[in-house]
Amino acid sequence: MRLSAETGVWSPEKKDGAGFPMHAFREEGKPLHTPGPLIRVPAGTEIRVTLKNTVSGPPLEVHGLHAQSESTNPVVMIASGEEREIRWKADAPGTYLYWASVGPPRTTFPESKDALLTGGLM
Repeated sequence: MRLSAETGVWSPEKKDGAGFPMHAFREEGKPLHTPGPLIRVPAGTEIRVTLKNTVSGPPLEVHGLHAQSESTNPVVMIASGEEREIRWKADAPGTYLYWASVGPPRTTFPESKDALLTGGLM
């Protein structure tokens, strides 16, 4: 699967309504999506995700793209403009979350432009 983190405009009330600049994931060739694309595979599958960070500024900190049996939760750092391949084995059936942040955490909305950088694994 090929994903990218990008900046777009989120219009929560209606498609042509007022919008906020936000970061979100998209699958290659498809529009930005919130939540991000669902990665659905049977247990035992080797997953390969190529993730490109097109968001300018600090590196993207990506969480959740790893085997669920790992004792730590490894973070993948991807600098702006870079692309990384992340591989792991879907070793435990279930539903999991992947997410990313850009720069220091923010607590107010809509200043937290990375609040929509989430997706699911099943």
